[in-house]
This record gives sequence, C-alpha cells and structure tokens, in this order.
Amino acid sequence: MIWQEARGKSRLAAVERNGRVAALTSDDFPAIAVLQPAPFALRQSVLGPALGGALCALAVFALSWPIGAAYRHRYGGEFALRGAAAAAYRMARLGAVANVVFITLWLPLVLGALGDTAGHVSGMDVWFRGLQLVALLGFLGAAAAIADLVRIWRDPSHGWWARSSGVLVVVAMAIVIWTQISVRAFNPSLIY
Repeated sequence: MIWQEARGKSRLAAVERNGRVAALTSDDFPAIAVLQPAPFALRQSVLGPALGGALCALAVFALSWPIGAAYRHRYGGEFALRGAAAAAYRMARLGAVANVVFITLWLPLVLGALGDTAGHVSGMDVWFRGLQLVALLGFLGAAAAIADLVRIWRDPSHGWWARSSGVLVVVAMAIVIWTQISVRAFNPSLIY
C-alpha cells in the first residue's frame, strides 16, 4: 500500500502480511530506514510500566537494607542471619541497588550517545563499560535474590509478607535483567 501526501511530494508505504502492518517506510526517511512493529515483550507500552514498577519495588527493597540496619542499631537488635544466608541477603540487596543504578543511568547515557550527530564518542566507552559491570553485579544479585527466596520459603517461621515480597523482588529483577538483555547491555562490542 502506498499513500501520497495531499498537495505534497511525500509518500508513505506499508507492507501488509496476514492483515497486519509488517513494515512502514516513507521517502522522508533515508532509504534504509524501515519501521517495524516491536515484539510484544519489547513494546514500550509493556516494558515501560513493567520496568517502572520493577524500579519502584527494587528501590524500596534496596532502601530496606539501611533502614533495617539503622533500626537494629537504634534498638540494640542483632542481624539474625549468618554465613551463606547472610551473604545471599546482602548480595540480593546490593543487586537491587545495582539494577536501580543501571536503569537510572543507562537511558541518559544512551540518549547522550545517540544524540551526538558526529557518531562514535570514545569518551562514552568508559561509561558503557562501567555500566556493564553494574549490570553484571545486578545479574549476580538476582541469583542471590533467588537463593534468598528459596531460604525464605523453606523456613516456616517466615510469614506471607516475607514470601510475597521475596517473590516480588525476584520478578522485579527478572524484568530488569530482561531489559538489560534486550538493550544488549552485556554485548562485548561497543559499536553504537
């Protein structure tokens, strides 16, 4: 299908497959630019709200760490976990902080790099590599959050609040990791 602009020169072309638009282009764009629908899991209407909710949940989860420590310090409480359980607890919270930092800094960094009309900016490479390390820390934190969730579910002394919040944190970290994978944050190449 091709449409011509009324009283103008621009044309818009669409490729239709099975009754749905598969590709869209215009002679206002460069000849190589073809707009295609995003897959469901990468659509902004799906990923945006999911990522926003995940960031809110992870921010609350991350803030619970120093708040709990301050509460224990103030009232003379003791940290109950020891050994591997304590390490998983701390690493999960550190991963939550890393995931929040990654998503908060990735978007301005990418927009800054893409906003540069001159192309590749070598000074951005250090920032991208640094955020890749932060993303890796968030990935490791997600594995620790899963281990912490397993510990919580196996211990009958934990109530529904600990179990449901543990599940929420693991789901939130999965959303952030899906975003990191979809934006190719773990790509060893820095060609952008």
